Amino acid sequence: IYRAHPDGTHLERLTDDPAFDDQGALSPDGRSLAFISTRGGHAELWVMDLRTKKARNITNNKLGAFRPAWSPDGQWIAFSSDRDSPLPIRPGSFETIQRTEIYLIHPDGTGFRQLTHTGSFAGSPQWSADGKQIVYYKAAFEDVIAISDPRRQRATTQIVEIEVVSGQERALTSGKGEKWSPRWIGKDRVGY
Repeated sequence: IYRAHPDGTHLERLTDDPAFDDQGALSPDGRSLAFISTRGGHAELWVMDLRTKKARNITNNKLGAFRPAWSPDGQWIAFSSDRDSPLPIRPGSFETIQRTEIYLIHPDGTGFRQLTHTGSFAGSPQWSADGKQIVYYKAAFEDVIAISDPRRQRATTQIVEIEVVSGQERALTSGKGEKWSPRWIGKDRVGY
């Protein structure tokens, strides 16, 4: 993982490990990097102190962690994971499908909690500017089967908003078609 100024100058390598390091997210104060790494043999959430370059695994779970996102105050990291997945099997196959939910954890590895309970697939969490909501994409099992098919069949996903404190959800989109990678682009606007 590297970082650079928006004009392309001051390129700096942040990780230097033979494992697969990906999905880097800088903390709001710029002092830490949350990222996904296979250093432990599978995709887990790591946090690096950018001054010392020391990194540590904060999820320590044999199943995967994906797409970390810092809360605006830097106190939480949201991520998706298949850690509680029943590991459903693709119909007519032996392939395991990773059903994911959204989780929260403090950067020091404490305070872990499950945020969503969709029973389907939830991913790519992003915090609102005030830290009160998270948006994510949601997909049903049948849609994930179609999307992950080698023939890349079309399916439907939705963008959902969840209140961090209450867990109350609200669908922001409807209708057919895939909707991915939600991002807050204003106080009451989400792009995807």
